[in-house]
Amino acid sequence: MNLEEKLATINVPKISKIEPGSAKTIGDFWSKFIEPNLLPEKVVAEWWNLLKRYVDDKDIVLAIRAFRGRNKSAQEKNKDDELRGGFYTITGSTYNYFYTDNYFTAYFYKMAMDGFYPTYSEFKKMMVTRKFPARFGQSSEPEQKRAAFTIDGKDPGISAAGYKISHIIDVGSGIWDGEKYLKMAKVCEDFFPRGSYKEWTLHKDSYGDFYARERGVKPEAEKIIKAIFLRMTCPLNYVLTPKKDLHTTEVKVEKNDIGESRQLQQYAMFKFYEKYGKLYTDYLNEIGLGEKPVFSRASENFVVGIKYGPSKIEGAKRTKTEKKQQLGNAKVKTNAVDHNKVRNRIVGWATQTDSKIHKILKAFFAVCRNGKALVRDVEQKCSNAHLQDFRGSLASLKTDAGKSYGKVFEQSGEYLKICEEARAIVEEYRDLFS
Repeated sequence: MNLEEKLATINVPKISKIEPGSAKTIGDFWSKFIEPNLLPEKVVAEWWNLLKRYVDDKDIVLAIRAFRGRNKSAQEKNKDDELRGGFYTITGSTYNYFYTDNYFTAYFYKMAMDGFYPTYSEFKKMMVTRKFPARFGQSSEPEQKRAAFTIDGKDPGISAAGYKISHIIDVGSGIWDGEKYLKMAKVCEDFFPRGSYKEWTLHKDSYGDFYARERGVKPEAEKIIKAIFLRMTCPLNYVLTPKKDLHTTEVKVEKNDIGESRQLQQYAMFKFYEKYGKLYTDYLNEIGLGEKPVFSRASENFVVGIKYGPSKIEGAKRTKTEKKQQLGNAKVKTNAVDHNKVRNRIVGWATQTDSKIHKILKAFFAVCRNGKALVRDVEQKCSNAHLQDFRGSLASLKTDAGKSYGKVFEQSGEYLKICEEARAIVEEYRDLFS
């Protein structure tokens, strides 16, 4: 079977629906749900080698995830300037590009799930001739009129089986441009702007008639879009998790979605390094991380309390802690220390290296002597790391009241130290703050 035939029948074989289950910790969830669905090393290696060769080639077509958000009102009103799925830009450089969304990723992952990988020549041909589908699903009438790439391709059926393709490294943020980290909105603003709908005009080449715009690109844009393309397409950046409405957790996770959990993403990096080794580190070196990745199993015992299954779970989109579910809105005063809460909080900060609290704890350990540090020294370190509102964040780390971060520090005069309740857990993960 060639690539064109595979994409035309991408929903075959059909994926079995997820089975009901539960897990207490991130490590437990990995063993029960994620690990059984991991891709074989041979298939992953074939895709990585193909994609790396492709981005290093010339006269290629790349994809960028932008201007294809699920803006229902925009689709209903058919606003010309809202959506750009499948819109093609001719740059006059070594690459051209088109806009798409996460649906594009599903084609690559489903092929890898099926153990399929094309030859390099047929993959490049399908991209250059604009026959590789940009996406599937609903699209607006203005998109259909101007899209050079197919935007109504065959649905691979991953979502229908109850799965979400969850990224490990975010496609839309943390993109290093050589000086600073960028989010997708800034990347597009600086390098790949939306432009006016009228810019896309009728063109013709040896492959047929198509709509495109002609717009040059800055030299520094090439490295950025290649990093984004590899984040979007390579199976080394994804795991399968239950869809958002098919699971619930006892603790709050990012976007109420286990697939967005930073603790899971951090643990996934560790497990991928463990499974794929040099293959994985080679991949990470090409996707614009900007700093050497840290592989740690610190999140393994992070208590998440997840339940999942093939049917929608009541309250799945509004998760609360078990304590809040039991107490409702009642205010309860207690001096007891919730060690699971403290552990989860510290593990979360340890793995979120771009968070304010990680930077404060890192600064503290850099200047502390005999377990304590001058506040002004910690503040100076944080200032060097471009941290804003140090005093406000520090105040929130010295109390458990209200909506504070939670008590981690105690202050005596001009000196800070880790409070007794958090000391053992902070010390356990201290290496991750170095």
